[in-house]
Amino acid sequence: MSKRFTATEKWDDPWYRKLPCKYRDFWQYILDRCDNSGVWVKDFETAVYFIGDPLDEQEALDILNTGKERISVLNGGTRWLIKDFVSFQFGVLSENSRVHRSIMALQKKHQNKGYLKGINTLKDKDKDKDKDKERGVGETKREFTGPASQKYFYDKFQEKMGKAYAADFGKDGKIFKELGKVFNEQDLKAIIDKFFTNPDEFIEKAGYTVGVFKSQVNKINSSGKTGKWWKA
Repeated sequence: MSKRFTATEKWDDPWYRKLPCKYRDFWQYILDRCDNSGVWVKDFETAVYFIGDPLDEQEALDILNTGKERISVLNGGTRWLIKDFVSFQFGVLSENSRVHRSIMALQKKHQNKGYLKGINTLKDKDKDKDKDKERGVGETKREFTGPASQKYFYDKFQEKMGKAYAADFGKDGKIFKELGKVFNEQDLKAIIDKFFTNPDEFIEKAGYTVGVFKSQVNKINSSGKTGKWWKA
């Protein structure tokens, strides 16, 4: 049985709260039934069966795309792409991750069949990189003034993933400053080492981010409760 992340803050989103009940259920349905690249093979007959209410395809698209485009229609309408699915579920994809490689292979399969033509092209990626540069995202080689453990985390990420961490220096800095109140630098670096050698599927799927690290600190630091990898 596959498991997927959910955003608990969705209940604070006015768009989500105002969805008609049947389309809120439908949104959750396609999030669960799409493949790992975010592509759902359109099947309203089955969707209606599980939801228990009639659904209108155009109305569904109009409502779910209110405010921003969440769904792109592919291949003449036979498939829908949930645009933010991959980035939310898996973060930045990397060839060094077994899970990520399978997703990239699935995306390539869709592209070869023409389903994803025009989606996430190299031109689009270049535009994203330009936007990241404007925000300072990924520039971990600039002069660093934050906690030593924060830079250590970025260095270990690059060592493991083969590329620089797309950092949010301010947000990440707050996390490491708070952790620094609980752990000294030596202990925190030791926990970071264990984090990046952890084969846990949850961490791997999330892409070894600072946020996931924060959520796993106590587990990693608790002897006897973290699995065989911790004892190595």
